[in-house]
Amino acid sequence: VYGAFSLHTILEKRDGRDKVKRVRLESRFVKGLVIFFLAGFIGGILSVNLLGDGYLSQAGILSDFFLKQYKYLEIDGIGLFFYILEKRIKWVALLWILGYTVAGVPCAAAYTAWMGFSAGTLFSIGVLKLGMLGILFCAGAMVPQIFIFVPAWIFFLYGIYRKSVRRNQGGRNPSGGIDWNYILIGVGMCLFLLFGILVESYINPWIVKQILRLF
Repeated sequence: VYGAFSLHTILEKRDGRDKVKRVRLESRFVKGLVIFFLAGFIGGILSVNLLGDGYLSQAGILSDFFLKQYKYLEIDGIGLFFYILEKRIKWVALLWILGYTVAGVPCAAAYTAWMGFSAGTLFSIGVLKLGMLGILFCAGAMVPQIFIFVPAWIFFLYGIYRKSVRRNQGGRNPSGGIDWNYILIGVGMCLFLLFGILVESYINPWIVKQILRLF
């Protein structure tokens, strides 16, 4: 009886330590995510203000020609879907593979900073080109797919973070040689990516056209 009680006590202590480690891991991830995204966002704002003319001449979706023509265009949803998919799936695959290496954490951090930089650049150009309405336009250009992509990317990057940290610490997979949880994270991200791009290709263009009617 005493032996069973001692074993139970040891297991409880170990479970408690595992929970503390998990909470610390999640806390570090959230702090890092916020810091790198904000750093990238601020960097995007500063780069536009310092190199404004260069950015404005290559404004892309915010160019005068695009803004005048877009609301009259018929969007090829299928073509847009595969175009966006081609651009993004490779980054998902690359980051997922890097999760198996010690480079997973720094690469996930760099990608988070890049997303922040892209958002900061987009909103800054929007304000310079359209004033305060530029904020409305940029926000509309991200709806509704942002409600799919943001939680999906947080979940995905956290999976990479945990996998890479475990790799750095020399940890092994509980189920043996194949990390099924990490595989499911990759598959889940791909499914959310497909759904988000589908929404971005068919619903978002209509929303952007409605916003452009305000200009």
